[in-house]
This record gives sequence, C-alpha cells and structure tokens, in this order.
Amino acid sequence: PLELSDFDSVREFAESLPKAGIDHLDIVLLNAGKWSDTFITNKEGIESMLAGHHLGHAYLFELLTPLMLKSSDEVRVVITSSAAHIFPHGDGIGYNITKEDFTPWTAYGNSKLANLLYARGLSFRMDEMYPGKFKVNSIHPGIVKTNLGPVSEKLPNFLAYSPLQAALTLVRPAVDEDVEADGYYLPVGYRGDWYKDSAYWWT
Repeated sequence: PLELSDFDSVREFAESLPKAGIDHLDIVLLNAGKWSDTFITNKEGIESMLAGHHLGHAYLFELLTPLMLKSSDEVRVVITSSAAHIFPHGDGIGYNITKEDFTPWTAYGNSKLANLLYARGLSFRMDEMYPGKFKVNSIHPGIVKTNLGPVSEKLPNFLAYSPLQAALTLVRPAVDEDVEADGYYLPVGYRGDWYKDSAYWWT
C-alpha cells in the first residue's frame, strides 16, 4: 500500500507502475485525507498531515511526470484541498511545525493551504513548460460523512456530503471536456473561487 507521508513508499509506488505494465497516465487524482489529534512526524521529522497531504503528493507528481508526458492526450490532474485552508498558521504555510506549535486544526489547514497553492503554482508551471498538455485543478469536497475527523464523524447526515457526492466533485474536473485549468471546484462539482470561499468562511 502507498503511504504518502513515507517518501520511500511514494518512490516504491511510482517505480511499481511501469513494472505492472502501466506505460502512461491520462488522469492523476492526488487525493488524501488524514487527521491527527496528536503531533506525529514522518521519518524526516515533518508533521504527518503536511507530509501526507502535500509533500508526498508533490513528490509523487514529480515521479509520475514521465508517465503523464507519454499520454497521447491532455492530462488532467486534480488535487484535493479543503475550505480548511483558511485555518493555517498566521504567517502562512508552516513547513517546520513543532510539537509546541501544533494544534490539529491549524496543522490540517496548513496542509490544505499547501495543496491549494501548490495546485495553482503547478497549473502555471506545467502550462509554461508544456503548453496545452496539462489541466491542473483543485477541489474542496465539502464536509464528508466519513471517519476522517471530529467534525465529519459527528455532523448530522443532512449537513454533510456523502462519499459519492464528494467523489463527483473530484471526478468532474478530471473528465468534463469543458473544464478549464487553474480552477477550484466545490460541492457538488461546480467551479468556485478559492478567495470567495475564504471570504465566506471568515464572515
């Protein structure tokens, strides 16, 4: 199994794909969700949610790029962020979170802000390097009725999205022919604006 916070696992996973006969990739969904109430780090000493949600995905993308470039078609990349990106540390993304700095919500928000900004930067970078080849988008799937964390577990069903609805938000920018790049998709699958989303949650 792939453990995104373990960079050796990420590399081994990427290396396993050609061995399994996969010679190209048309769609890559960078989707991960983990919650930790306590301060945990990976082998490199990086806080586990940042390592798993963002850094592991960024490393995986770089390793998979050769397979994506072998696609004969446009490549779709979708990165799962969250409206929780409004809850990072006050000075922006913290790459060196310590036990003293740690609170679950700020660490989670920190990782999701990293996802969002990475997606926007990646969209620009790939379009500059490979014009017309990549469409990179990010999503906020909503609060989904799963066992991810305290909010999603306790929220009544009518206030949460189902896993199927969350999946639709993830899949739309991956397969809809009319989707443009550098978007931020909200439940259930419509294009929004990350900055308007942030303003909404702050009011």
